[in-house]
Amino acid sequence: MDDRYAVKHVPHTCLPASVLHGSRQHKPTNVLQALLRSRLRSAAAPASRQRTFTTAAAAGAAPAGQIPPQEQASMEAQAHWEGVLGGVDRPAAREMMAQLDLRHLLGLAGGTTYGRGRKAPLLPFFTSVKREHPTKVLLVRVGEFYETMGTDAVVLMQWAGLNPMGAGNPPRAGCPAANIRRTLQCLVQEANLSVVVCEEAPEPRSYGSRTKQKQRFVAGIVTPAQPHYLYGLLDANMDPSLGGTPPILAIAASAGGYKARILASPSFLCNMQSGVALLCEAPWLDLQQVLEVQSDMMTCAITEGLTEDAVSARLHQGMFPPLSKTHHLWNQFAGPCTRSRWGLSPPLYIHSSVEGSLQGRLSEGSVESEWEQRVVQIFRSQVGIVKRYNARDAEEGLLTLLRRDLCMDADAPFTRIAARPGERPKPLYHSTASQMGLHKTKGIPNLLDYVLPRNAPQGARRWLQRLLLLPPTPGVAAASWQACNFLSETVVPLPHWTILDASNITLKLKSQQATRSFFCDLAAMLSSVADGAADPELRRLMECLLVVAQAETRFGSDLDGLIRACRLAVKEIDVVVDRTSCGRSDRSDSGGGEVDGGLEVIGRLFTANEGFRGQIRDDQMEQYIAEVEAAGSRLEAELGRVLSECMGAWEAASSLAALRPVTVYDPVNVAVWLKAIAKSPVHKEASRLGLIHPRDRNGSLVTDRFSTPELEAALEAYRSACTAAVDHVRDRLRTLAASLTAMLPELVCASVVSTIGAALDAHVRQARERQWAQPQQLPRVHDDAPRPAMQVEGMWPYWLDGAAPSTVRNSFAMNSMLLLTGPNMAGKSTVMRGTMAVALLGACGLFAPCDAAAVPYIDAFMLRTFSADAPVEGLSSFAIEMTEMRYVLEDAGADALVLVDELGKGTEVRAGAALAAAFLERLTALRCKGIFATHLHPLLDLELDAPGLRRMKMGTQWEEREKHSPQSSELDALIEAQTHSTATAPRGRRQVPTWRMEEGECRDSLAMEVAAQCKLPPDIVARASHLYNDARNCAIEEENSLATNGNDSLQGISLDDLTVQVLGAGKVPPPSTVGCSCVYVVRREDGFFYCGESDDIKGRLARHRRAGPVKGGRTMEAVYMAVPAGLAGKSAAAAIEARAIREMRDAGFPLISDHDARTKRTPEQRLKQAVAA
Repeated sequence: MDDRYAVKHVPHTCLPASVLHGSRQHKPTNVLQALLRSRLRSAAAPASRQRTFTTAAAAGAAPAGQIPPQEQASMEAQAHWEGVLGGVDRPAAREMMAQLDLRHLLGLAGGTTYGRGRKAPLLPFFTSVKREHPTKVLLVRVGEFYETMGTDAVVLMQWAGLNPMGAGNPPRAGCPAANIRRTLQCLVQEANLSVVVCEEAPEPRSYGSRTKQKQRFVAGIVTPAQPHYLYGLLDANMDPSLGGTPPILAIAASAGGYKARILASPSFLCNMQSGVALLCEAPWLDLQQVLEVQSDMMTCAITEGLTEDAVSARLHQGMFPPLSKTHHLWNQFAGPCTRSRWGLSPPLYIHSSVEGSLQGRLSEGSVESEWEQRVVQIFRSQVGIVKRYNARDAEEGLLTLLRRDLCMDADAPFTRIAARPGERPKPLYHSTASQMGLHKTKGIPNLLDYVLPRNAPQGARRWLQRLLLLPPTPGVAAASWQACNFLSETVVPLPHWTILDASNITLKLKSQQATRSFFCDLAAMLSSVADGAADPELRRLMECLLVVAQAETRFGSDLDGLIRACRLAVKEIDVVVDRTSCGRSDRSDSGGGEVDGGLEVIGRLFTANEGFRGQIRDDQMEQYIAEVEAAGSRLEAELGRVLSECMGAWEAASSLAALRPVTVYDPVNVAVWLKAIAKSPVHKEASRLGLIHPRDRNGSLVTDRFSTPELEAALEAYRSACTAAVDHVRDRLRTLAASLTAMLPELVCASVVSTIGAALDAHVRQARERQWAQPQQLPRVHDDAPRPAMQVEGMWPYWLDGAAPSTVRNSFAMNSMLLLTGPNMAGKSTVMRGTMAVALLGACGLFAPCDAAAVPYIDAFMLRTFSADAPVEGLSSFAIEMTEMRYVLEDAGADALVLVDELGKGTEVRAGAALAAAFLERLTALRCKGIFATHLHPLLDLELDAPGLRRMKMGTQWEEREKHSPQSSELDALIEAQTHSTATAPRGRRQVPTWRMEEGECRDSLAMEVAAQCKLPPDIVARASHLYNDARNCAIEEENSLATNGNDSLQGISLDDLTVQVLGAGKVPPPSTVGCSCVYVVRREDGFFYCGESDDIKGRLARHRRAGPVKGGRTMEAVYMAVPAGLAGKSAAAAIEARAIREMRDAGFPLISDHDARTKRTPEQRLKQAVAA
């Protein structure tokens, strides 16, 4: 047997138990799983428990010592399969679990037999492969099925929905060979398992004799990172479109922060789809690093200098620059396995550095850092599996681990791609992508649906989505701008853009499984690119497309080099493949007439067995075609002779149609034979006619068919000629694939150029139809030089028709932060999304929904809206607001675009206004551009230290109210009277938004109008209007009281209503003080007094009394006054405290401090003080 069919002994990935503490663990959720766990840990479990798990199989299970050492599973493998089997819920699969013993490599219990007591003939082969891949499912080709046994059989039944094979022990299951790819999809892409597929080695053709035991070999390993099974595509003449494989991500630490790495194969350099990314942790650092490995492209991409939120955004997008595909993030966790729904390949790797303080932190056995805990918790629920690994070099350690797991050579090279911090804008934040619809969000229009037409190719959509999620460098953006500008203005005919996925090219060429149809598509794409690049009128366009493509593929040649490579590749393809044919060149119809049972069956034989015709050029296989045609002619003549003699015998003896001999085609045995019933003249005169019973492919007699030795010889010659022709075609196509593999970088670059051309072509056509304009790109400014303003003329929402009369346009210039106020439903969020669309599209060199615009360089696109909590992270909605604003401050700078909508609505108004004011001042100090939209009207009264801040509002106007029912008119009048802050509101009219942004500020919310328009019950709206007016009057009275009484205001409380309580030495306040704000005075032994206020009087006095004896200690006395919460609570207590301190000081009491009295402020004063601080 050829060495290539030997079982590869490649070390499998077996991480130490200490490394696997972060991997997915499954707690026993039922008795069955609990017993599985107990079976792993103890071979001597009580009989009752074993009977609960299984009956006969458990009773006959061999002790651990009786399992041969070479068949014993490691503890890691046992734990792996225990976790997988924990999710089994299909009844038939659960029943078969009773026959498993996870201590065995295959899960076979003692006394295993095969069928009727026979030992499994393939058991040694199963065991030898499983020893190398103990945590992968094993599928072995046996005839027309792929079989598996033991633990793998249960897995196949559960996640592939297949039935068991036979009723013997061990458990067996299998899938038909025709369904192998569907079965692999269930196991790998839906259940996230890894599978080893073993095939039968091809043997010399030996028709008519029983085949010896076949040799088998590992044909492929299919994993979530390599989900494509390529073996057999060429033989089956299948040309499926192989999309990119999802990346594997990881997090890791470095001296300068977190880094990002991506591994991919050479073809992935343009369409990276299967990869592994690594995040390295450094919880004491502010910046992070992410790594992503693309196994099909053999590349490792590293992105450094990312904040925590930027890392999260990178993971949500699934790809790292300079990759050319975008993967939707996250996988849907489904029990013990996960569905690769968003395009990440589990597990998520978290690297722990073994040097410095991190080593000390880990050696102390401390819990994971707060950040790491959050990452692990979130990703484990979304990706399903999180693993940590230890290596001194995070990148090399990850590559070594993956080489083992994917059975690569130990020195398999990966191309390293590093993205330096600051050379390109940060990835689009998840919040921004969600609010622009690039991550599917309910109710948010997808920007991509309006940037491209509905019929745009999927490859173009994927590339353009990646461009928006990963905004390009200024150089690439300028090239994109020039390409779009050229496409918009040119009158020159354009090439036909053929989209052929780069991963599809790479995988099929490297595996040598490319068919004729694939080479035709490849040649068409290469010819289109070469012809376009060679056209002088299109050269400027193609040069721009090449610049964009080179940023993704790292292709180093110029346009002329790309043209030469494309021409050479097309020439090599045309030498072998005839692209002018339809891929089929059947011989002319054979004779024999139209009568069923005549010579027409020979045509069916030729059609079924001469599929090699047209796959390559005829001049490449003239000798083989001649041999096949000669053998076919001989076969046709011999069959005609035999049939003629038999028909003569039938006509001479009888004319009954039922006794007539007929020819039949047997597709299984690749034969044409004669069929005659037992009483027919042909059957009776078989010896005289020289007829014999033929043998099938296994050497067994076919007693109901007739042939002749000459006909059998002709059939054998024809089969041999067809086999030789098929082998020759396969060899020529494989040789062609091997020769083109040497030009893989050029082919991949041409593929990306064609994809980019198709995407930008479709975008420009869509933009012209929607009357969008192309924003001007302003040059990047470095250092502390002044940044140019972002100027927008005639902007409208990207989801609206700009030509519609109802569409409102906005114009503005933005060189700093804008404080935007306005009523509800007035368009604040719409303006912000429109602004982000213009900025993002302009930064990518695309058209935008505006009449004109000038966009400066932007390095961070931040659109923050706050509306939900995060139960997985244990954060309230307000905590989410604060966390996300911390992310904003970490990444904001002079080149950032920050759009914040409704910050502070998760807490009380004054605190929210104070925080909003502080954030706004900081963003202004950072020289950010952006919009800060708010309904927090107290913010408008604060004296902000924010030079350059402009106050804008969404405009409103008055219009006549529509006449409705009397009840409706009464409600309108009530809303008008109760809620408008404008004293001169015209009667019978209402305020409506104009959707235009204007200078100024707005204090009207129009909340009641919006509630009424949303058809809230009129009584609810009326009651709310009354309460709104009452609340506003109370606020006015409070302000007047504060202005009149200053710090002496007790919020309307009379001191006569409160009681002073005395606490002697050692006494404590009663439980009635719980929930009250208490003002207290303590007297120390040195004669000094202290006055304070607390919501926990008992705890506060205890702290005073724990002080040293000189201050009073346990003998300290106190008096206190409790202010119930219902009597204005803490605000009144604070006023009483301030008054008490002032009066004690004026009366001459020696006070430890009168600080509280001097710093007491009204709520508005305290708010301003907090903002200033």
